[in-house]
Amino acid sequence: MYNQTNKKTGNISWLLQLAGKKKVNILLACLFSVSSAILSFVPYICVYFILREILKAPNNPVGISFGTAGIYAWLALGAVGLGLLFSFISSVLSHGAAYKILFELRMKFAEHISELPMGFHTSNSTGKLRKLMDENVEKIELFIAHQLPDAVGALASPVVMLIVLFLFDWRMGLACLLPIVLSFIAQAGNLSNPKSREFMDSFQDLQDKMNSSAVEYVRGIYVVKAFNQTVYSFRKFHDTILEYKDSAIRYTHSVKNTYCAFLVLLNSVFLFLLPVGILIGSRERDYQAFAISFLFYLIFSMGVAGPVSKLMYVFVQSFMVLSSIKRVKAVFDTPVLKSAVKGEEPKGNGISFEHVFFSYNKDDENETLHDVSFVAEPGQVTALVGPSGSGKSTIAQLIPRFWDIDSGKITVGGVNITDIKPSDLMGAVSFVFQDVFLFKKSILENIKIGNENATDVQAIEAAKSAMCHEFIESLPNGYHSVLGSRGTYLSGGERQRIIIARAILKNAPIVILDEATAFADPENERKIQIALEKLMENKTVIVIAHRLSTIKNADKIIVVDDGKVAEEGTHEELIQYGAKYKHMWDVYNRALTWSLA
Repeated sequence: MYNQTNKKTGNISWLLQLAGKKKVNILLACLFSVSSAILSFVPYICVYFILREILKAPNNPVGISFGTAGIYAWLALGAVGLGLLFSFISSVLSHGAAYKILFELRMKFAEHISELPMGFHTSNSTGKLRKLMDENVEKIELFIAHQLPDAVGALASPVVMLIVLFLFDWRMGLACLLPIVLSFIAQAGNLSNPKSREFMDSFQDLQDKMNSSAVEYVRGIYVVKAFNQTVYSFRKFHDTILEYKDSAIRYTHSVKNTYCAFLVLLNSVFLFLLPVGILIGSRERDYQAFAISFLFYLIFSMGVAGPVSKLMYVFVQSFMVLSSIKRVKAVFDTPVLKSAVKGEEPKGNGISFEHVFFSYNKDDENETLHDVSFVAEPGQVTALVGPSGSGKSTIAQLIPRFWDIDSGKITVGGVNITDIKPSDLMGAVSFVFQDVFLFKKSILENIKIGNENATDVQAIEAAKSAMCHEFIESLPNGYHSVLGSRGTYLSGGERQRIIIARAILKNAPIVILDEATAFADPENERKIQIALEKLMENKTVIVIAHRLSTIKNADKIIVVDDGKVAEEGTHEELIQYGAKYKHMWDVYNRALTWSLA
């Protein structure tokens, strides 16, 4: 579990904390990267000494010491080979550390978001979280595997380069250094430009918005096609793409001049060097010695652009990576629901709400639930009814602590749910929602999500109890058929019964049914009801329903209106009372007799 005390640590420090024992690998990777960068300059120095040997006797080739020149040639070749070896070792070490950190980071990320309150997930889109878990975490892996060792090596290269520039002729060194400094100044203007910083900050936001809109568009594609619409009519997605495009173009225009100046200056070292060399050479007495230095600097100037460009690239990429780290860390910094230190054992399955107040938005004065109190007795069915938006689903979702209440108390088996370990609390509750979600796994694996320790035989028995054994057996691969592949698709009612089989296999003492038969056809509804009867045996059941006929025989009916408990009793008692429920029942019966004119 992520340690919340890490909140105040810096982004890079936080990343290194995640590295753990792999920090040694990262340090070694950086050292080998620096060594490789240093060795990359050795061939240039060897070239200088080879030139010196050749030009010692320009008119007498016999006087050239090819043995000495050969030594420098082999030294240059050895430096290149050793540099490549060190670069390879650095890459192996950094990639090994990066893949390990990437695995642990994704696992911790998945674990952490599963422990966050549902409010976090409702305020953060699926597309945004997918991008964080996929692309942003991937950028962190690239940073550790490539950019961190490259950054250290790139920082070492200019230092070595400066030493080499002033090693043989300080005047030639200054001539080489001038365009490099000017190019740095030009690029510094880019990096310090307020528009650049604004773009870096907004870039990730715009990508998040595009991901969210894209996911929403794909999920709603059947509506788009049904109404003969196009991407241009899906305004949110279309406008987000245009906003991203406009932002990128504005940024490009704001930095194009300085970036072009950077490239031109950096690749013009040779042109700066020529007039300076001619001017100095015309005044030199020892022309031969100067010619050796001049030739060396001409050759060296061609290799200057690479290290400097790499350094600038690393700087720019670091801005992007730091933004990704910041966003991933922000999710980890989101506090999870407080867990009980010891964890009390519930002394039964009864559920009690005692003066519960709750708001999704804590700054909003209008509460979602206001002074809600009721008791759901063990072994009985308690139904929650009321208009849409009255708070029925919210009440049900507070039982397993999808959110924490503002005040009051909710108990399970006489124990405050905040004193029960979250894993124990979730283990005590089974859910059957109207929105069915099945993973792209085999049907058997989907059922076993209810109890991963169950045997295949137990899972099949649960499927039989949920009235889905027959249609599963008719599939090409039976229980091993993978949903969504090779034409394996199920109807809404069939998918609903798979969910019920999952809940039966879990065999939790508390069952929450949220519109479980809302979208079923008559045939499937009857089968679902039979499956639900099996599921509800000897359980504490909370049922949320709009079809009042399905909860007519409930042991207790709670009428929720505007976040409050308006009425409570059996069907007969509430009908006789003649208030809110009686009105709902009359409207429901009139709706049943409605037909097209």
